[in-house]
Amino acid sequence: MHRDGEETAEVLTSLLEDVGREGLKVNYDPANMLKYGVVEGVRTLAPWIVHTHAKDYNPVTKRATVGEGLVPWDDYISTLKSVNYSGWFAIRMKQA
Repeated sequence: MHRDGEETAEVLTSLLEDVGREGLKVNYDPANMLKYGVVEGVRTLAPWIVHTHAKDYNPVTKRATVGEGLVPWDDYISTLKSVNYSGWFAIRMKQA
């Protein structure tokens, strides 16, 4: 079993299709999808994405600083728009 965010979009799609329940949706985390392709993952999982994190990842600092990491924000947001995403962008706050 994979930990959170370690599945490819194709593996998640297979699970979603196998389960086949209307209530099973995706909370998309672009930072967790970096190794598989952030934009490609949106295109693959578009029918199921109902929520997304506004989260980034910087391998040098090991922090999720939005806009200072590897997530291609312009491409990510334009791809979400192109698949008519209308859900939330959530920022998770951590304590110092």
